[in-house]
Amino acid sequence: MILKIDLFRADTMWLIEKLGLYLDSMEASIAEGREKDRERVNQMDLNSQDDFDDQQEELHRHTLLFEEDFPSKLRYSFLLMSYILFESASKALGEELNRRDKIVGRRLEKKKKNGESWPQTVRRFLEG
Repeated sequence: MILKIDLFRADTMWLIEKLGLYLDSMEASIAEGREKDRERVNQMDLNSQDDFDDQQEELHRHTLLFEEDFPSKLRYSFLLMSYILFESASKALGEELNRRDKIVGRRLEKKKKNGESWPQTVRRFLEG
């Protein structure tokens, strides 16, 4: 229940909380996948040198995938989601200021200038 807090702030706080949950769930998913794949590689039959070589190759792939590839993609997706949140929150801030008529004589433009992001548009609006 939201008491003594406006809806705009509550929505922003909710989105930030969900972003943290996204990161936690993705890290848990990768850890679970890492463990299952490691078990699969460890359970390979080693009856010959070729089998041993195959297992070493699978261990190498496992390391590339779970120690290098997935963590970097997770960090990138988290940064991307953070930016999307920041961009939508900055646009919502400008629209909320328009709605509340807090800045007399100025209104946030509905369209961005060519090549300008929403945070840049809102910044220009706030500085103007």
